[in-house]
Amino acid sequence: MTVLDLAKEKVLLLDGAMGTALHALGLPEDAYDGAFGCSEILVRTVPDKIRDIHRGFLAAGSDVVETNTFGATPLVLGEYGLQVQTEELNRWAARLAREAVEEFSTPDRPRFVAGSVGPGTKLATLGQTTYETMHAGYSRQIAALLETGVDLLLIETCQDLLQTKAALAAAMDGMARTRRVPIYVSVTIEQTGTLLTGSDMGAVMATLAPFPIDILGMNCATGPVPMRPHLEELAKHWNGLTGVYPNAGIPVPGPEGVRFPERPAEFSKVLGEYVRAMNLNVVGGCCGTTPDHIRALADAIDGVTPKPRDPRPGRAISSLFYAVDLKQDPPPLYFGERANATGSKAFRDALLASDYDRAFDILAEQEEHGSHAADLSVAYAGRDEMADMETLVTRAARECKLPLMIDSNIADVVDLALRRYPGRAVINSINLEDGGERAKVVCPMARRYGAALVALTIDEQSMAMTADHKVAVAKRLVTLCEDTYGLAREDLLIDALTFTIGSGDPSLRTAAMETLEAIRRIKEEIPGVRTLLGLSNVSFGLSLKSRRVLNSVFLDLCLKAGLDAAILNPKHIAALPDLDAEDIRVAENLIFNRDGGGDPLEAFIHHFQGKPDDETDALADDRPPAESVREGIVKGKTRLIEEPIRALLGEQAAEDILNDILVPAMKHVGDLFGQGVLQLPFVLKSAEAMKRAVDIIKPHFKAEKRDGASKKLLLATVRGDVHDIGKNLVNIIVSNNGFETRDIGTKVPLERILAEAKDFGADAIGMSGLLVSSALVMAENLRAMSDQGITTPVLVGGAALTHDFVQNTLKPAYSTGALGYCRDAFDGLVAMQHLAEGKAPPDPAPPPKAAVARSAFGAEPLVIENIEPPTPPFWGSRVVDDVPVDAIFEFINEVALFRGRWGFKRGKMDADAYKELVEKEVRPKYTELRRLVKAEKLLRRRSLTDISADGRTAMISSSSTTAAKNDSIFQDAARSRRSRCPTSSARTMTSSRFSS
Repeated sequence: MTVLDLAKEKVLLLDGAMGTALHALGLPEDAYDGAFGCSEILVRTVPDKIRDIHRGFLAAGSDVVETNTFGATPLVLGEYGLQVQTEELNRWAARLAREAVEEFSTPDRPRFVAGSVGPGTKLATLGQTTYETMHAGYSRQIAALLETGVDLLLIETCQDLLQTKAALAAAMDGMARTRRVPIYVSVTIEQTGTLLTGSDMGAVMATLAPFPIDILGMNCATGPVPMRPHLEELAKHWNGLTGVYPNAGIPVPGPEGVRFPERPAEFSKVLGEYVRAMNLNVVGGCCGTTPDHIRALADAIDGVTPKPRDPRPGRAISSLFYAVDLKQDPPPLYFGERANATGSKAFRDALLASDYDRAFDILAEQEEHGSHAADLSVAYAGRDEMADMETLVTRAARECKLPLMIDSNIADVVDLALRRYPGRAVINSINLEDGGERAKVVCPMARRYGAALVALTIDEQSMAMTADHKVAVAKRLVTLCEDTYGLAREDLLIDALTFTIGSGDPSLRTAAMETLEAIRRIKEEIPGVRTLLGLSNVSFGLSLKSRRVLNSVFLDLCLKAGLDAAILNPKHIAALPDLDAEDIRVAENLIFNRDGGGDPLEAFIHHFQGKPDDETDALADDRPPAESVREGIVKGKTRLIEEPIRALLGEQAAEDILNDILVPAMKHVGDLFGQGVLQLPFVLKSAEAMKRAVDIIKPHFKAEKRDGASKKLLLATVRGDVHDIGKNLVNIIVSNNGFETRDIGTKVPLERILAEAKDFGADAIGMSGLLVSSALVMAENLRAMSDQGITTPVLVGGAALTHDFVQNTLKPAYSTGALGYCRDAFDGLVAMQHLAEGKAPPDPAPPPKAAVARSAFGAEPLVIENIEPPTPPFWGSRVVDDVPVDAIFEFINEVALFRGRWGFKRGKMDADAYKELVEKEVRPKYTELRRLVKAEKLLRRRSLTDISADGRTAMISSSSTTAAKNDSIFQDAARSRRSRCPTSSARTMTSSRFSS
């Protein structure tokens, strides 16, 4: 019986926490052979202890035990100088687990070994390491585990989708060379509701769905209760086995050590309920769980058989952050086309100037225009396509919320882009022009990186022009992708191609008709496959106004034929009800090649001659400079900052700009991060924008401010801990806000911290650590510093710290100096700002306590006062019909009306010119409109008030309505007075602005 067979018959029970069990042993430092903190070395130095831990969990009821290889990759072992021992340590660990499993296995109760593959200590998506480095390391680890006979691979505690994909690629490579074992992937959802890098569960499932994953689940981070909504989403949509192994709650450090709050009984009770409610296949325990937890869990799930689920998986693409369904309702899925060096002049100009900031903004801003995803094509003569693609994809990986379509004719460029992209991308494209040679290279990439794929209807003969030819090529493409390369047809987007019908070429007069028919037949004859079209090609060469109409009409016809996705700019598409009927008629005549008494192309061109092109660019931003700077900081857009902040320097002192605008904006970013609204990559981008703003105003500081030394912060991860993600974020945030920092790395002993602090002249020392043991090391460090009479302020932070532990353990340990607790990077910034002002670092407020039961308070004496009730002005109901119209107009926001509704924006006008425009042109029209409303009694407000009593209680109710006497007359009156005051604005005035 295999481990998957068992998971389908009963709920599979994993073991508990290896780290917790090791900590309980209290091993001396010499057990680590000079690599204190490296748990993986213990399989060589104290093998009996590791084997006994496995035995303890097996005796408690575990079906599967994990190898002690969570950090046994060259990247992590290299922190201790042990990278050369990668294969040896993984083999040792697998053998020890196997020995314990064989001791407990019986024919009726087999036990299994899971090869543990952890996330490492660096995030590839944030540039702390690379996909290539992680893949090479995982390949070494996984090869050793497979060679030594593990029964499944457990890629666990995944915090970064790019890291997860690197591990999966290494697993697929290793199994292709040796043997296939089940793959279990377990992600870690933080209390923010996402992975550490910002991916929600939808993005996780979309990105991982194409990979050969047998079990997907969650572990670590929290206890079981906060995991429920994410597990329910997983159970609802994941088309495979599911599992969970939580912590025994969030660790609570104390003077006597650390404890995990959830006892075995409550832990097992919650998980037992989850198993039954969500039909989970695998459960177990992570940090803080002991054999007692596993024993209680075994009792809670005894006899439970997972029931088959009926998930609705769907298929999606994804950015780092969010998933986008390939099937949109209503269709289509819009791929924005503006980030294309061939088709977009603005994007091309940005690339030619190597202005990557502007190029990226063009890519990312397409979300605001309605695109669901974005096509990225940087190929242009004279440019280094590889370098341009890497630069923009690396940035988009961290900052762009739209999923990407990687568009390149060079396979190596596509491969590089996919190695930099954490989400699920689309590859554009393959065809059969070369007989399938490109497909031989690109299709395995789609499989390896989990990408969707565009396939063009081109074969060895030519680009397919007729519907018959298009459908025939589409069928060949689908067969090739499915049968030869193992791709799912639901992930294929067939582009039936369209050609311009505006050139006058007689051979292209029916091109649009052939494309429409091909789309209809592809959807009918190849069920499950998706269709896509580069739609704007149909109107190439025509005027802007006429292209917008033709594209809109053609899109509508394509959707009716079954089109799923389109590459276009949604700004250039209009809803059919918004188009003139005659415009639609001449467009349809051209699409269907109807002569109508003359050449349809000539008729189409003649119809639009002399008509002005629609305005396509957004009006200039007329916000005050301070508001633009704040938004630039919050959104991390440097280009929104530079011009407005220079304008501010003409009005305010640099110190005021820093204190009144920049610092509060960055604090708001911190609040959004703490609330889970803003993900980590965007926080880093805001920090970069803040740095640019400070650089601009720095030369304008007063002499004493400019020449004075800034405060200095020394940063270190404490002894025995190699984690530095949080510390790196502190470094970025603090250094970009005017302070000097020095980061001296991980596993730093106190002696080096103190020596570096003296050499640097540090005004504060920052101690970081993720592990529970790190919190206790901090206490040791602080006691030693206190013994030496050191008074330098210390800032502490890390996942294992709590407010109570800092107050009750760390502060008493540092009696000679000030101590600040920094829950995140922004607390660190605030602490440094306090130090710069000569104050001690503040303590964040403790977490709110649970509500106190009413029974905890003694009874208070009852005091009854005699109060004379007021006499109402009347009893019963009264209707008031004569509310003055002028009173209604007082509630109108004129700024919002003039600028937002009527379109009179300031743009690039100076303040005086704009004021003159309002007073001479806008306000007279508004005054006339008010006069018309009153004269013709177009508005009527009615109020109803009822006062009644039941002998003990008086009840007062009131309601009012405002209505237009003749809505259409009012709209026409508004429209006739100014074309820029559209019908929709008039309707808003009657129904929204005047409602009560």
